[in-house]
Amino acid sequence: AGAPDADVPVLVYSCQPYAQCGGQGDRLNGIVTAFLLAILTRRVFLIDSESPLPLQMLLVPRLVDWRVRGGLPATALLR
Repeated sequence: AGAPDADVPVLVYSCQPYAQCGGQGDRLNGIVTAFLLAILTRRVFLIDSESPLPLQMLLVPRLVDWRVRGGLPATALLR
């Protein structure tokens, strides 16, 4: 395990409390759109969604851990 690479490009979909993110359908549409944009721009894709409740309560990460934890500098460990 080497040092974190701070130059890893990251795209984060974010929906925080009191933000205007819309309903569940709007949020899923935004997540899929951001995911496709991350693929096209060759970026690591993460989701930071805490509103109206943490998304990991509804969707459990399996093969890929898409959650943002410890702030964006922690994402530099992803490759």
